[in-house]
This record gives sequence, structure tokens and C-alpha cells, in this order.
Amino acid sequence: MLSQLQSLLIAAQDSKVKLFFLNALLQKLIPFNKPHRIKVLGISSECVSALIPYRRSNMNHIRGIHACGLATVSEFCSGLLLLRHINPTEYRLIMKSFSTEFFYQAKKDITASCRLTQDTLENTVLSPAGKKETFTINLIVDCHDTNQQLCSTTSVIWQLKPWKEVRTQ
Repeated sequence: MLSQLQSLLIAAQDSKVKLFFLNALLQKLIPFNKPHRIKVLGISSECVSALIPYRRSNMNHIRGIHACGLATVSEFCSGLLLLRHINPTEYRLIMKSFSTEFFYQAKKDITASCRLTQDTLENTVLSPAGKKETFTINLIVDCHDTNQQLCSTTSVIWQLKPWKEVRTQ
């Protein structure tokens, strides 16, 4: 299932039909996110964009999108971008930490975007992955409303560990 997800992530960048199937699959694979109705808008080798709609289930007490909704869509974007490049059958991808800075109240649909340049990808992801050891990567996600107002910036630190090193009790 995980290796199929990676191939679908690659196929979805060129096909609206594959993008539709990717969104449907992600709702099944990540049931926690289903009430948020997060939707992947676009995917490429360097960027993933996702939408969290301005709707009642995503609102806080002052009718803005809840801070946790913005953090969730940020985690979602950055994780998908990494899964686009890292084989999930070889590495366990787990969020180590994140921090979010808020700038503007989210009172409209929000688009989260995470970017990873080819140079950064080579130096911080592919090179360490080739050594088959545990490593971390920090990805930055910007959340903008429909007026292009920056609402939040999230720094997500991911730990990637080879499955053979994973110890569970």
C-alpha cells in the first residue's frame, strides 16, 4: 500500500484523475484528517500544495480556522513532499517536532505550500538516505488565504529512520 502511495504521488503531478484518486486514498489512509476535508491541490517534485477549507468543523471560537487545523495541513503537506522522494518501505517517517508562527487570522480557505529545492533535496534527503542511517530534515510550510495573505509559517522537523533500526515494545 505504501509503495503504491509513492507511485500515485508521482503520477498525480501530471493527471487530474490521479490527483482525485490520491485525495480519495489519503482520506482513507488518514482518517484523522477526514473531518478537516484537506485536499491536495497540486504536487510536483519540488512543491506540494493543499487546501484546508473555511468551514464550521475547522473553526475556532472566534470563527477563524483553528490553529491546529493550520498545523495539521502543514504537517500533511510536508509529509507528502517527503513521501514523494523517500521510499516508505525503507524508511519510517515520523514528525519529530514542529513550531508554528501565526501572522493573520484565517477567515477564508487556506492553501498550505511546502517547497523543497532540488539542491536541498540532494543534500539533506537523498544523500543521507543513501547511507541508510537515521537523519532529520526541517521543512517550512507557508499558509496563505485566498487573498494571498500569509496566515502562518510552520517549521516541521521530520525524522527518517531505516525500518531495520526501528525498535518497538
